[in-house]
Amino acid sequence: SYNAVSRAVAVLIEKGILEQQAQVGKTRIYSYAEYLEILRGDT
Repeated sequence: SYNAVSRAVAVLIEKGILEQQAQVGKTRIYSYAEYLEILRGDT
């Protein structure tokens, strides 16, 4: 459900795992910051 996912995303943000990248209306885009840093380091 929306509420379950919303709570899970909030926990992941609190732990620094997810970062919100953008918001358009009600749509939010998140990224797994640590993973992206690993990918960027290999380029």
